[in-house]
Amino acid sequence: VRRLEQLETAVRTAEAIRDADLPRLLVTGPAGRAVTVAGSVSTLDSTPLERVVDAELSVEVDDVTLTVLPGASGTELADAHADAARALRAALTEAGVADVAAARARRDAAEEARRALAQTNDAWAMVTAADGLQGLRGALAREEERRATLRAERSGDRALPDDLASAEQAVANAAALVSTAEDALGAATLDHEAAASAAAEVRTAATPAAVELRAAEDRIREVEASLAAARDVAADDDLTDAASASAEALEEAVAARDAAAAELAGVNADGIEADAQSAAARLESTREQITGADTRRAELWGGIRATTDRGLGERVPELEATVADLTARRDARQHRADALKHLRDTLLRHRDTARARYQAPLKSEVEKIGRVVFGDSFEVTLDDSLRIVERTLDDRTLEVDQLSGGAQEQLAIISRLAAASLVDSKDGVPLILDDALGYADPVRTDRVNALLSSVGQRSQIIVLTCDPDRFTGIRGAKLHTLAG
Repeated sequence: VRRLEQLETAVRTAEAIRDADLPRLLVTGPAGRAVTVAGSVSTLDSTPLERVVDAELSVEVDDVTLTVLPGASGTELADAHADAARALRAALTEAGVADVAAARARRDAAEEARRALAQTNDAWAMVTAADGLQGLRGALAREEERRATLRAERSGDRALPDDLASAEQAVANAAALVSTAEDALGAATLDHEAAASAAAEVRTAATPAAVELRAAEDRIREVEASLAAARDVAADDDLTDAASASAEALEEAVAARDAAAAELAGVNADGIEADAQSAAARLESTREQITGADTRRAELWGGIRATTDRGLGERVPELEATVADLTARRDARQHRADALKHLRDTLLRHRDTARARYQAPLKSEVEKIGRVVFGDSFEVTLDDSLRIVERTLDDRTLEVDQLSGGAQEQLAIISRLAAASLVDSKDGVPLILDDALGYADPVRTDRVNALLSSVGQRSQIIVLTCDPDRFTGIRGAKLHTLAG
């Protein structure tokens, strides 16, 4: 598996070097125009059509055919990649697997099988030990004797279950019956306690009723005594006449009360009270307005008299001249403001034009270089300050702050390499990297080394590091040790 992983890394490294050094063909034109590239028909749109030239490549537009050749170096890089791929395929065929992941899976399965075999061997060794099998047979004989003894000692006519499963089921059924009986007992206990509590509450509530009953009986006896005394003073017929007269008087009083209540209901005393309060509030507000008007009138009369004394008519020409001067100054400042606004708008327009002119090449160069490290789906988004703010990989876009430290470091290196390439497209400019790739995994480290190898052929790159092993994959690098 380690050999297959090494061969796979070699293939990826060769592929990265090939893609970084081989020329690329960009085809642009009107949207909707059909072109044929390497025998495949494509339709142009706003995005340039890009192809890596790793072999003879033909482009057909209408009746014009262009043939692009990779050159000797491109052929060598393509052959190196093909040799690495053949070596990997041969090793996979020899191992009998489709890819490296299948080899890892087969290795893991073999390890699991070896562990299971070891456990089985340990168990078999315990069984076949000197006293292992004999001990198991002795334990079995003792259990048979114990079972026979229990059958002999058992009393009752009820037959035993036929097997262990039936016995366990019988025990479970008995346990369920016991649990049901215990639940019923608990429920009955709760009902009994609730009934006892209710009886106590009834007894407690009946005590005041009994006291009231005895008091009522005493009151009845007192009323009967009073009634007897009253009958001694006046006859029942006289009391009946007096009661009739009182009832008639009561009816008249009730009728008068009802009439007064009806009249009062029709009056709507609440509405009258509300209207009275509203009228009082309006009266108070009117008085305050009158007082304020009197005060304002006095102030105006005082101002009129003071103005008459100052002779405002004589100041009219002076005030008109001041107004004219202020108007001229306002117009002049407005003219200056318009000129400054026009100048600012012009500067911003030229700034945006210049930014758009060098933002697109920088984005294209960053994506071209970055695809060596991240793959063909790599895209970036630049802000107005030409900083990378978003990275798109496999149709998934993330802000730079959401990326890992290693990915952010790799984007920083890629942007600096792209800027250096655009400053001087032929010779490049010197670039210094200080202790880079500290957070990169081995695969990304190899790809960045391949990228530095490619860019280093036309630009001087100085790498300061305390770990030279990270950069052993750079072809043609010169190592200089600095004394501390």
